[in-house]
Amino acid sequence: MEVPVNARLFASDALAVQERADLITMIAVLHHLPLRSALEHVADLLNPGGRFLCVGLARPRNLVDWVWEAGNVVANPLIGLLKYEKATPSPARIAAPSLTLEEIDQVGSEVMPGLRIRRREGFRHTLMWSKP
Repeated sequence: MEVPVNARLFASDALAVQERADLITMIAVLHHLPLRSALEHVADLLNPGGRFLCVGLARPRNLVDWVWEAGNVVANPLIGLLKYEKATPSPARIAAPSLTLEEIDQVGSEVMPGLRIRRREGFRHTLMWSKP
């Protein structure tokens, strides 16, 4: 019986990983990496039937993006107050996203056909893909 492996990596080490996997997740990591090569690396590492799940950030570009962002400016603090007792500042490195949701979708769909991308609350989006 195989034992599941859990790992935490710094973004700078992510492209050096060589272990095959059934599941790869990223939370606010992808915008720190070169998009195409990161997604190609994830696709290569996944076993057939493996899943990629990502929560990411994108740069707002158009009116829909800005309206969505404005709604999150109001909703985010309220969600935080209702859901979490005390927010602790993160020691993680912060970087503003440079790519728009459309750019992420375009590159992602080229590298991972069938990739699903969805806008989410809290200035986030999700990417979901299953390797054939």
